[in-house]
Amino acid sequence: MSNASHRSDQPALDALRLPGRASLGLLLPADNDWARWSGRGVSMPNLAQTTHHVRLADEIGFRGAWLRDVPTFDPTDGDPGQVFDPWTYLGYLAAVTRRITLGTAAVVTPLDHDLHLAKRAASVDVLSNGRFVLGVATGDRPLEYGVFGAEYASRGERFRTTVERLPGLWSGEAAAHRSFGATPFEIAPPPAQRRLPQVVVGRAQQSLEWIAAHADGWFSYAGSIDQLTALSRDWEAAQQACGCAGKPLMMALRVVLEADRNAPLSYFPMGIRAGIGELKRYLEQLYGAGIAHVALNLRMSVRPVAQVLEEIGREPGLLNN
Repeated sequence: MSNASHRSDQPALDALRLPGRASLGLLLPADNDWARWSGRGVSMPNLAQTTHHVRLADEIGFRGAWLRDVPTFDPTDGDPGQVFDPWTYLGYLAAVTRRITLGTAAVVTPLDHDLHLAKRAASVDVLSNGRFVLGVATGDRPLEYGVFGAEYASRGERFRTTVERLPGLWSGEAAAHRSFGATPFEIAPPPAQRRLPQVVVGRAQQSLEWIAAHADGWFSYAGSIDQLTALSRDWEAAQQACGCAGKPLMMALRVVLEADRNAPLSYFPMGIRAGIGELKRYLEQLYGAGIAHVALNLRMSVRPVAQVLEEIGREPGLLNN
């Protein structure tokens, strides 16, 4: 169980918190492939610029870069995620970035083995010098469970077991290993952070009370300000119930940033369209509603992604300025 009083043990999660405003992250792929998609084919990111965009985000003060675990591509769904295997790409990004927190949003734990998951996460944490946050979920694509030969109906139960096991595997506590047999063993390398953070993405078939008790944060989805305010209240109540207050509420947001800084704000599913002035005001509202970190999804942007990132970086009060 996590304890919010020891945040210094989790610098990667601490980096996602800023006083007085929500920190910003980038949901990969950092591309605008959805804007280019004509509807006559599959939406496939142009990966040639993705690493450049992540490095740019790192340089200008974005606090997080988030990768999704999409092991198979279903053409009928049209979303291959960031395409690269998340663990391979995380290792690469650890080498080419300096400050930005690297995270998964999320790894589908029931399709993996707990020991592999523990070792991969610890390896990325060491390679990134303690900049990793493990986001976990059950996934919502039955096709993936079918091709992996995994049972879809019991995914929530298997998810709980994994989340509860991982801290003991990283710390080397023998009690956590009994379910694997009597022979003692350790996961090597141990994480760079004293407690590698886990955040749950979505509900993962769990109650908020269970998430609050066993995770270090919660990553939810976009909604109206009223909906997010209510969600934040529920999250705070769940933490109070387990005596583990102070865990961040995060969200992903699709953003189309208009060239006109005064362009009005309008909504579309899971996102907004606005000029930089209205985006800034909206982010202030999100922070007031209880959101600590916002991962921007720029795949619907009609402008070059680098141009959008640079404009956000120049705007006072959005990143480090």
